[in-house]
Amino acid sequence: MSKLNKYKIFPELNLLIEFFHGKFGLKELKELKIEEVKEKDYNPNINALVDLRESEPLFNENEIIDYINFVKQNKKIPGSRYSALLTNNPRDLKTSLIYILLGKSLPMKFEIFSTLEASLKWIGIAESNYGLINDVLEEFRHSAT
Repeated sequence: MSKLNKYKIFPELNLLIEFFHGKFGLKELKELKIEEVKEKDYNPNINALVDLRESEPLFNENEIIDYINFVKQNKKIPGSRYSALLTNNPRDLKTSLIYILLGKSLPMKFEIFSTLEASLKWIGIAESNYGLINDVLEEFRHSAT
């Protein structure tokens, strides 16, 4: 797993947290997903919080289509779940919107958020767990710098 792209699974919360820092492309995204599905606590129906706030995704539309096909071909990845994309700049928003539009054939539901609280509420995480999740994201942030 890359030093800049991290994840953590909370099976008791039915939550996968993905954190991206700096520039990343299709190769890094696929590598992270392959690592995740190897985890004993991974399941395709686990909800995801994808934190893109400190990243610079380097995807074009064709690469997003390639990633969606990669997900479809890997039966361990797609499931019926919510995926909250957390972003704070227009470039990430554009990438996220393209992914949402092209990913309609996947069984997942996607939404874009600008705050952690709104994304966790949409996923269905209890407010009492917000601090824990924020702490994990802060730990990821500090280890990436």
